[in-house]
Amino acid sequence: MSRGGRTFDSFADFGQELGKEFGEEEREGRLNQAEQLLRDGRPVEAVALLDQVDLKHEPEERRKKLGEGYWSAAKVKVGETALSQAKKLIRQAQELGFNGWQVSRRLEVLSKQRKQDPAAALLARLREKYQCESCDKPDADLLACAKCSGAIVPQLRTVRMSHMPPPYSLGVYRYQGDAQSFNILSQIIRHLKGNEGRSLCEVLAYMLALGLRRETGVLGKADVVIPVPPDPERIEERGFDNVAVMAEHLEAFMLVPLKNDLLRKAHGTADLRGIPRGYRRYVLSGSIVALEDTARWVQGLTVLLVDDIVTSGATLDTCAQTLMENGAKEVLGATVACSESTRESQSLV
Repeated sequence: MSRGGRTFDSFADFGQELGKEFGEEEREGRLNQAEQLLRDGRPVEAVALLDQVDLKHEPEERRKKLGEGYWSAAKVKVGETALSQAKKLIRQAQELGFNGWQVSRRLEVLSKQRKQDPAAALLARLREKYQCESCDKPDADLLACAKCSGAIVPQLRTVRMSHMPPPYSLGVYRYQGDAQSFNILSQIIRHLKGNEGRSLCEVLAYMLALGLRRETGVLGKADVVIPVPPDPERIEERGFDNVAVMAEHLEAFMLVPLKNDLLRKAHGTADLRGIPRGYRRYVLSGSIVALEDTARWVQGLTVLLVDDIVTSGATLDTCAQTLMENGAKEVLGATVACSESTRESQSLV
């Protein structure tokens, strides 16, 4: 008997060859389906299919692309705090040839013992000062108590950006002198900016990590955390870079690799609070520059840009533009607070 120009000595040989062909078709079908799931942004489902297929003999380029799928699934699992699964997926990505600096660094971060909740004392003070409905719940934590007690005022306005989506913020910051400047989050930030806040950096980072994990999908996307660079004059005033310190704690709480010193301010800028919002981007033009090897560290990656307060969004957007020009795939943003005046908030209600 023959098939496709080939002659077989027995039905057994013929059946074996036919089985191979059907098996190969099924295998290729699963691979194609997995690749479509990856294109659709469903990496966890994709790798469930890929686990059923032997990928050893695939071309190197395809293996690496599928490895990127395992990496994407690992990021989702980190966002869900399924850490043992995340580690396994990262190692599978490495075996398939996807092994950028952020991959090995993520494994290092995951392998460290997770930091304990640094906010127990602050939580006790909140419970003592405010009537908090969430405190009777078994899953009560600092963020839940701060939100339901009114210690964190919800953000009302949306910050419009050109090079990134609107950033996530925990709550509202009111400047001193505003009618509602006494809110707890505003007070904490003022202490932070007044060179009294190294320990507060850890608490705010913890709260921001909780908010990002609970209220956004950012931690399932981010490859690297980058802090907004400080104004040299502000560092001199405060004695330390509060955003950089906060970003160091964020790496531990969010389990997303940190990369410092990729951006810097080429020169100081005037206090942006006194400048009309529409003019701030002009003032910032050329002030944020990337270091020489920035492109090597952000090429093809999703960056989570971190700052303490967003007002007009001009600084974040300028940083995002610089990172995109250096090859970043996407820039997302997270800040402790969004600056709003009481009058502005009332007009938005």
